[in-house]
Amino acid sequence: MSVAKKRSAGIGESRAASRASAREQVTSIAVERAPLRATGLQIARARALLDDGSVLLDVRGHEVVAGCDHVVHASVIETAVRRGEPLLVDFDADAPLVVGALRTQATIGVDEIAEIDLKADKIRMHAKHVELEGDEVVLSSKAARFVLRAAGEIESFADRIVSRASGVHKIVGRMLRLN
Repeated sequence: MSVAKKRSAGIGESRAASRASAREQVTSIAVERAPLRATGLQIARARALLDDGSVLLDVRGHEVVAGCDHVVHASVIETAVRRGEPLLVDFDADAPLVVGALRTQATIGVDEIAEIDLKADKIRMHAKHVELEGDEVVLSSKAARFVLRAAGEIESFADRIVSRASGVHKIVGRMLRLN
């Protein structure tokens, strides 16, 4: 074995030994730490959503497994786990129970938000009146696009555009240009 390999092997062994020593220190500290005494409502950080629907939490440095109240939607818990967001946990129940989540991000419809990115398989809106307003409004799918611009311009792009009217179909403009 070359000298360089022997040196790197020695460094690797000493690092492994120091890591093992650090683990022992952390274990001994954890053993000496007072047990968790929690009552009432407490704030906890979500660490993992478990297969049985319960949640692994960090409560002031202690790992706690808690159930979820039926009023808390699973996606709220999943988001809290992904972002490490705080959850509200009731310790006065028979077992710790997640009863809510604390929002750490701006809420649509309540706060002013610079950008919103909604992702869903399907979005359905029901209203008597829908109003979209902006300097540019774009509706697009894979092969078609409809753009409204604040400059008073409307563009539609598609392989085929069909316009029908059961009554009068009126096209008005100072100039009409066909091809």
